[in-house]
This record gives sequence, structure tokens and C-alpha cells, in this order.
Amino acid sequence: MASSDNKRIAKNSMMLYVRMLFTMWLNLYATRLVLKYLGADDFGIYGVVGSVVGLCNIINSGIQKAVQRFITFEMGKPDGRPNEVFCTLMNIIIIFAIVTFLLLEIGGTWFIYNKMNIPVQSQDAAFWVLQLSIVATILSLISNPYNAMIIAHEKMDVFAFVSVIQVFLTCAAAFCLQYIPENRLVWYAFFIVVVAVGIRFMYQIYCRTKFPESKYRWFVDKGMLKSIGKFAGWATVDGGLNTITWQGVTIIFNLSFGVAINAVYQIASQVNNSFLSFAQNVQRAVDPQLTKSYAKGDYERHCWLIYNGSKLQVFLIYILIIPFLIRAEYIMKLWLGDVPEHAVRFCQLAIFMSLVCAGFEVVRTSVIATGNIRKFVLFPNSAHLLLLPLCYLLNMIWKSPELMMTAIVVTYYIIYAYRLWLAGNVSVFRLRMFITTVIIPCLLVGIVTGAITYFLNLLLPYDIWGLLLLVFFNAVVMVPVILLLGIQERERMCIFDYGCKVYRKIKSVQC
Repeated sequence: MASSDNKRIAKNSMMLYVRMLFTMWLNLYATRLVLKYLGADDFGIYGVVGSVVGLCNIINSGIQKAVQRFITFEMGKPDGRPNEVFCTLMNIIIIFAIVTFLLLEIGGTWFIYNKMNIPVQSQDAAFWVLQLSIVATILSLISNPYNAMIIAHEKMDVFAFVSVIQVFLTCAAAFCLQYIPENRLVWYAFFIVVVAVGIRFMYQIYCRTKFPESKYRWFVDKGMLKSIGKFAGWATVDGGLNTITWQGVTIIFNLSFGVAINAVYQIASQVNNSFLSFAQNVQRAVDPQLTKSYAKGDYERHCWLIYNGSKLQVFLIYILIIPFLIRAEYIMKLWLGDVPEHAVRFCQLAIFMSLVCAGFEVVRTSVIATGNIRKFVLFPNSAHLLLLPLCYLLNMIWKSPELMMTAIVVTYYIIYAYRLWLAGNVSVFRLRMFITTVIIPCLLVGIVTGAITYFLNLLLPYDIWGLLLLVFFNAVVMVPVILLLGIQERERMCIFDYGCKVYRKIKSVQC
């Protein structure tokens, strides 16, 4: 059973990597087309109006986490009632969607006409963009239970396929703007709503066809309301405190150093998110089995997924971050052309944030599976708010943006160490085992691979071919280093046995 589950994780990870490759490039191309055909002013209006609707995303993200956790957990229980949980969650979301719609209609309309700095001739267009953006947001919110059902069933191929279609249709909508003579802003918002409607029905039709437990009926499990509301509330607090911290950092950068450093910080954040998304495809494939194994009481399997999922994410991110650290200046110049001052150092520091996040996110899912997230959310995030006065104080004394970025990274590591200690008290994994099985092997693999790759770098040309060779050699070097230092003896034997089976199959085919 574990063997088939592991194969499913590998298959789903591959599907998610294919999805990432398509969506990443199509999103970049769509943004370029929208900016080209809307123009800077209309593109800015679309972004600003979208930010008004986006304020609800803090609450929406908490509900989304609750939906995913409770559906997956119920499916993992031997005596689970997934249909009752699905219907309860769907009805809660419908009620919440109605409230959200009314708040956005009243508050959003008032804000556009009274507070936002929008040219008078564009206010009507902004109003219609708001209306259409609200509809798209509500549709996305109501789609959450169907989306969660697909992920809980580990149908990542379907999830990846629908995601690619959604991005492709969004890109097509941007492409069609060139054929519209006027009111392009409103038409683009309308196209996005049409895409949202289509995706909503695709998810629903697939789930109703494949999963009987997704059949909707009016049912609310009153006993479950408290636990769902409590979990969603703390998940919302998590998102809210994180938003305050990182938006506060952005404001302090702006007050201390101006918009130029804000741009550098945004570049570093984009690099951080890009590297992290590369590694977290494994996590998305592991997450359903983590929650299900906890629900079943299979704690041995649950811990195995934590240790190996965390290590695998770190090893995957090493493939990209080690060459980037070594040739950051060349890569940044290749990407941006004119590299802003401080950008290289900011991006190098941001990489260490993505590294610790990649190694820890599987642990976060383990805590979410328990449902006991209050301390895990409240204490670390509250402590993280201390970063804001710390950064302000540092800037008053030294006036160094790189020192502030270093303080952000160091604080990030301290908070994640605190989170790990709390997770060890909440979840079923052992903290000492995590240190010896995950942290120490990952450090050894990173140091040894980094040192070897650095010396290989000295022998390679400083051009695009040299960079590609550096990435290739880094990946090749990592394989024996991981086998020697990154995994345990039992895991090495399993890999060896699997290699022998593959070799025998190839040999039998040749004969």
C-alpha cells in the first residue's frame, strides 16, 4: 500500500511540475499582453480595483485551508462522512459568499467614488471592473469545495489540466484585447468572469461525475460548525498577521530608503517565490496523504512523509539556489538587464528564506492535519511583528538596506525555529528525529555540493552555456552526495534494489 502511495506522490509531483512550467510562462506572457493593450493607466486601475476585492482574500484563504483540511481529513477516516462534510462546508461558503458580496458592493463602490485616486472619466469603467471582479471572486470562493475534493482524491492530473486551461483562457482573453476598439478595461474584466464561470462548472461537472460524495444537498452538521469556524478563524489570523508584517516591512523600506529600494525588495520577493514554487510541487502531492495518514492513525507513515517530504523539497531547491548563489550577478543581469543597486545581495539573502520555508512547509501541513493550530499561529506570528520595530530601529542607527534585509532573514529563521519547536509539541513527529533526519543531512548536502559546484564554476565560461553547465553539474554532483550524506542506510538499499529492478527490465527487453 505504501509503495503505491509513494508512486502516486511521484506521479502527482511530475504532473504539478508540468503545470508549473506551462502556467509560469503563460502568466508572464498574459501580463505582458494586458499591459500592452490596456496601457499603463487602465492596467493600474485594474490592479487597484482588484486590490480592493483582494482585501477579502485574507479571510478567503483561511476558509480555503479549512475546506481542504476537513474534506481530506474526513476522507482519511475509516468511518468518515465526506458528503456531510462537503455539504456543510459548501453551505457555509454560500452564506459567507452572500455576506462578502454585500460588503464589497457597498464598501467597494463607496471607496471607488470617494477615496480612490481615479480620473473622473475612468470612474464608470472602474465601477464595472469592480462589479465583474466581485463576481469572479465569489465564483472562485464557491469553487473551493470542488477544488479541495479533487486534491483530496489526489487527482493532481485533473487539477493541473484545469489550471493550465484557466491560464490559457486568461492569456487568450488578453490576446483578444487588440481586436476591441474601446472599453478594453471593462471587456477584459468581463472575459475574466467568463473564464471563472467556465472553470467553476468544469470542477463541478468532474466532481459530480467521479465523486458521489460531492453531490450537493442542504445539510449543515451543527456539531462541526464550531470546529470549522475555530480552524478557519485561526487560519485567517495567520494570514492577517503575516500580511501586517510583510506590508509593514514594505512601508518601512519606503519610509527609510524610497521607492528604489521598494522595487529591489519586490524583485527579491519574486525570486523567493519562484524558487519556492519549484520545490513545493512535492508538498502539494504529499499534503493529502499527510492528512489522511493522520486521520487513519497511521502515525508511522505520517512521520515518514514529514521527514522525507521535507528533505526532498530542500534537495530540489538546491538544484537552483546553489548555482544562483554562485552566479547571482550574471543571472540578475541576464534577467533584468540593468540591475538595481542592492538587488543582487537582496536576492541572495531572500534565497535563504525560501530554503527554510521549503524545509518546513510539510511540518505546517502536519500541524494543520491535527486541527490544533491556535498556538502554532498566534505565538510565532505575534513574535514576528517585533520585526517591524527592529527594522525601524536599525534604519535609524545605520541607514543600511542590506542590514535590514539581513535582519529580516535572521528573524525569519528564529521564528521558524520557534514554529518547529511548537510543531513538535502539537504533531506526532519527534523534534530530535527531525533534526537528525532532516536538518543535519540537508546542511551536509548543501555545504558539500555547494563547495564542489563552486570549484567547478571556476573552470566554466562566464556565459549562458557556462551557466547551463553549472546547473547540470550541480544536479549531477548532488546525486552521490545525497546517497552518501543525505539519506539513511535503509533508504539507500531501497534505491539500490529499485535500480537493480530497472536494470533487469532493460536487460530483459534487449535480450
